[in-house]
Amino acid sequence: MANDVLVATKDFLGIPADETSFDAQLVSYINLALFTLNDLGVGEEGYQTSLTEGTWEDFISDEALYSPLQMYIGFKVRLSFDPPTSSFVVTSLENQIKELEFRLLDRSSET
Repeated sequence: MANDVLVATKDFLGIPADETSFDAQLVSYINLALFTLNDLGVGEEGYQTSLTEGTWEDFISDEALYSPLQMYIGFKVRLSFDPPTSSFVVTSLENQIKELEFRLLDRSSET
């Protein structure tokens, strides 16, 4: 998995790392998802990624959470950046986001 938050999110969405046309928009959506995670008590408070900086280690120290966080941010960004046309797919993504939020909230309350 890519260590860079933007690159990992682009990979999750199927966007080549060298395609930079949408990076500013993606960073905005990523930061919105990170803000939501902060509200849940997950990650470094106030953390934001940028076009040139931002790693998973900067956001959270628990490597076991990198993959679930990548999925969470990928789903959230997908719904905003490239929403599916099928309401069934939208509902599925929303349900996966809710489950990840529940699990991440539960995990953050343990620490």
